[in-house]
Amino acid sequence: MLVEMYTWVPFQKLHGIKLESYDDDYAEISIPFREELAGTPNVIPWGGVIGSVWP
Repeated sequence: MLVEMYTWVPFQKLHGIKLESYDDDYAEISIPFREELAGTPNVIPWGGVIGSVWP
């Protein structure tokens, strides 16, 4: 179900969030860097971006 959910959730599509791999107790998620979502220009993603995928 998790894989199917990630393919249609608009938030994930908008930010390019992808579920790269997963298991019963592990998930690897990628988020492409976008300058407009950086808290510090060209360096650190805004905390809300990271928090959006934190369990």
